[in-house]
Amino acid sequence: MAFPTALLADYNAYFEAEFPVAKDGMVEARVEEEQERRICLAQFPHAILLQLSVSELDFANRWCWEQFGPAQGECCGMHSQYPACHLQGAHSHDGKWMTRWLVKTSYDYGFNEWYFARFPDKVRFLEFVHALDNRYGSLLVDAHDITSLPELASRVFKLFGLTDTEERHCSNHPRYDHSFVGYARDATFVISDFNDASKQIGYRFLLRFDLPQADHEAQGRHEVAMKLEGVAATLAYAGLKALIPLGEWTWPNWDGNGQEYLPKI
Repeated sequence: MAFPTALLADYNAYFEAEFPVAKDGMVEARVEEEQERRICLAQFPHAILLQLSVSELDFANRWCWEQFGPAQGECCGMHSQYPACHLQGAHSHDGKWMTRWLVKTSYDYGFNEWYFARFPDKVRFLEFVHALDNRYGSLLVDAHDITSLPELASRVFKLFGLTDTEERHCSNHPRYDHSFVGYARDATFVISDFNDASKQIGYRFLLRFDLPQADHEAQGRHEVAMKLEGVAATLAYAGLKALIPLGEWTWPNWDGNGQEYLPKI
């Protein structure tokens, strides 16, 4: 059973939710958005809208670049953590597809739409999205004998054979102000404290099984070679409990629903 982080979305539903007619000042914004999208569709008529994380967005754009060539318009490679284009400075490309960020809905998460000149390219991108959905995501993790975040990170990294690790401090967002990161060849593990809902559901830590970081050291790293469910099962086998969350799990009033993997030893 898969729990996607990248979600296919309906544009009309997004449009009405983001630009409600009844809200003051929305008439002009609605017209501008409709005009901008109409320009994109005139050249690239096959569109796909996704709700996804920024890391997934970077990974998807890189995949499109590798499959279909550069994206049409101003290049955003310099802002990507996983760039396909390494040219420096402001520049543009001519291409057979384009990408457009629509809105941020939460921390490092929002809506992005892709446009393709050819229908077969859209089909291939949908296949890629399905594969992406079934691989990465987030887990809640805990164990009765774990007393701190550093202790959990050390145990998880050792379990998956990760030796390339670092401790991070970030002031941009409270939830991830302190985390531990482990790098595999095919994935990145980010471990941090969970939010206040952990008091009710019994999970203190958040593990994000994320996209690999692109750099020259990647080939020398250990390969995990498993999907999110495999990571959860491995944690349970090693004596930790894990939960693949469902629903609005990033909200404080989340009900704790999800698929639980309990310790096997």
